[in-house]
Amino acid sequence: MWTRHEGFQNFVWSHWHGDISNSLMENLSYKLRNLKLHLKWWNRHVYGNIHTHVEELKKELAGRPPPIGHLKLNVDKAARENPKPTGGGGILRDNTGSIIFAFFSLLRRSD
Repeated sequence: MWTRHEGFQNFVWSHWHGDISNSLMENLSYKLRNLKLHLKWWNRHVYGNIHTHVEELKKELAGRPPPIGHLKLNVDKAARENPKPTGGGGILRDNTGSIIFAFFSLLRRSD
């Protein structure tokens, strides 16, 4: 993901370029620590919280109808702490949003 971002290579080059010592190992150690610090900053400012983005995209995709000629199956579950029942269900829709099939089942009950 990072490597495909248009500014990534320039960002890495700008924080990797230059030596601070005549020692190869000191230079490598410094460059790695420096790059790690700047990559953390870059990731936070360019991508933000990736988990939040993933959840937003999942919600967006869940609301989209399937292509013409295809069906879409959404499934979910509900659970509480024991001894409450746990259930799951799903709904199958066509590209117009019409319900083709729906189901629900008690998955587990702990006593």
